[in-house]
Amino acid sequence: MPLSRLRRAPVHPHHRLAPAQRPAARYRDLGPDWHARHTDRSRKARNAQRQLEALGYDVIITLREDAA
Repeated sequence: MPLSRLRRAPVHPHHRLAPAQRPAARYRDLGPDWHARHTDRSRKARNAQRQLEALGYDVIITLREDAA
């Protein structure tokens, strides 16, 4: 068996079909509030704190009253 054939990645069968025969892609709108629902402020703060501490800074995080 030729070496080039062994290195080929397996291909899903529907990729071998002609474009007209391929199953239609399904699109689902995530919604206008997707980013707000998937943004965790506390995780962002922890990540920022960890990154600054890795650079040698002492970090104390407090939430401002006007930001809440």
